[in-house]
Amino acid sequence: MDQSELDVLLIEIQTMLRDLQDMVLKAREPAQGPYAFFHYCSHTLTRTRDVGRTITRLLDGRSRLTDLAFDDEAIPESSQTTQHMRQDFETLYLFGQMLLDQWSHVAIKVGGLGFTPGGAGPFVHLVKEFERGTGGPLTRLWGELHEPMLWLYWQLRLYRNIFIIHADRPWQRGTTASMTGTAFRLFTPAPVGWADYQVHESQVSALWERTPDAIRRTLGPGPHPRGVILAHMFKNIGQIDDQPLRGAIGKCFGEMGGETPSFQTVASTLLEFIRDGTKVLLSIAATRVDEIDLTPGLGAHYLEELGKLQD
Repeated sequence: MDQSELDVLLIEIQTMLRDLQDMVLKAREPAQGPYAFFHYCSHTLTRTRDVGRTITRLLDGRSRLTDLAFDDEAIPESSQTTQHMRQDFETLYLFGQMLLDQWSHVAIKVGGLGFTPGGAGPFVHLVKEFERGTGGPLTRLWGELHEPMLWLYWQLRLYRNIFIIHADRPWQRGTTASMTGTAFRLFTPAPVGWADYQVHESQVSALWERTPDAIRRTLGPGPHPRGVILAHMFKNIGQIDDQPLRGAIGKCFGEMGGETPSFQTVASTLLEFIRDGTKVLLSIAATRVDEIDLTPGLGAHYLEELGKLQD
């Protein structure tokens, strides 16, 4: 992903979200007042822009790292740029999950699935509904986009929760980057001696045996260290249909730690899902616009009465 590709994605997402709002507004013509559906659309737009700004900073930082790579006198600036990029990458995980949750609020309203705050977040709630086969009108969304949804569910949510927000273990927090090119990753392994190496070695071997052949073949001929194998399984977790296997791989990665995909992969997967998912929502909404749950505010009827008096 480069800046021009990012700009196109952001424009596409914002255009479709506005189209969704306009479609529902024109079809329903709701009375004056606050409605959760329109606020969720607006919040999703805001978080999309927030994520876009974060990705722009990462792209600029990565370009600057390449410029400084062969300048020995620029080591302090290179180190500072790396730390800024680490913080921005962690910010991408935080705001990326916020974007997923706000978008999921919109999807839940379009599908009329219902959601009670206080438990799992709306994106997790949406994935669980699909895994239970209770996605209702949104089932098409799962059929077309379950791979990126599962990838984001595990990659974005798990890494954010365990390694950024609830970092309750002595993780070795660092980054990896190529001297030239575009790669930049977070690297957060468990320290040597913290966990039982032999136990995890056998766990990874057992999980690898259960991993689909199509994923195993893409790693290439071995032997490979357990960390490389685990990272490969986790990187391809969206392609694994076996739900218990996905959970076991995620649990193992959460205990051992490891390397993230490059920020471009995280960014493009997230924004392409929001774009493609919103396109599907537009299509679904067009077939059931009168059934979309707008959720008016509790005081909406007072505003309606006030409007009658003013007329």
